[in-house]
Amino acid sequence: MRFPSNINNKAGGSLLTIDDLAKRLSVSKGTIHNYIKSDRVPPPIRLGNNLRWRPQDIDTWIEAGMPEGSGDAE
Repeated sequence: MRFPSNINNKAGGSLLTIDDLAKRLSVSKGTIHNYIKSDRVPPPIRLGNNLRWRPQDIDTWIEAGMPEGSGDAE
């Protein structure tokens, strides 16, 4: 069963996919995977094998200067 990539979060906005995050940061998906492994990005929400991020978490992280060690993985 496939789920749409625009799953809504509690705040009413769409959750970001890895493609969305890569485009937003102007990096490759491979770089995003490296960021995840090194705990550089906020922890994703896991939906099965899919990863999603709350846009507000990413915005806060970017505004803070994209610090490493942004949280424990969920």
